[in-house]
Amino acid sequence: MCFPLFITLSLLSKAAVVYCVDCTYSRKPADASKFFTIILKFWRRLVCTYVWMCTVIIACVTTFFVFLVVACSLLSVVGFAPDLIVYAVIMMGLVFSVAFAYAIVVCNIGIVICVLEEVSGPQAMLRAGVLIKGQTQVGLLIFLGSTIGLAFVEGLFEHRVKVLSYGDGSSRIWEGPLLVIMYSFVVLMDSMMSTVFYFSCRSYTMEASDGECQSILDTP
Repeated sequence: MCFPLFITLSLLSKAAVVYCVDCTYSRKPADASKFFTIILKFWRRLVCTYVWMCTVIIACVTTFFVFLVVACSLLSVVGFAPDLIVYAVIMMGLVFSVAFAYAIVVCNIGIVICVLEEVSGPQAMLRAGVLIKGQTQVGLLIFLGSTIGLAFVEGLFEHRVKVLSYGDGSSRIWEGPLLVIMYSFVVLMDSMMSTVFYFSCRSYTMEASDGECQSILDTP
């Protein structure tokens, strides 16, 4: 029961952030009633895109582990030294990290696209991949910054709240909620940066002026 509720609230929050950023770019006031009216129209698109996002991530991870097992087995059969196999695994891990980060960036932009444009699912993912061409490095830097921020807050929560590493633990009363707020802030900033990155890419490719991208604010 908690997982569907979490997914629903997560998608609603992402859509709300996209809506607010879109209102900021359009210089129009954000209207909560209008947002909830609009979200009923693209909720299916949002859920469909999220399902495809999960599918892409699972496919990437599965492909990596299958390729890793096959490659290690082949190297072992050929007769490579264990040290060389370890180096090969490290190199494959680095390549996978970049590919996985790119997939996450595409998925995040795909979520933004399904809210602001009349596409969803695989079409949103494909459009995101085309849209970020030329600015892939910026997207990877955004992903890196968000990942470092989330990992830092999670590490603090693990050390200061879950594991009693000092004192009598009374500080958990205020440190726990504070770290939760910090984590939520990092997630919020990540959603905002993804939306701003979408507008930056759209401006970069000169698609904002040809009428192909329909904003939710233009929906009657």
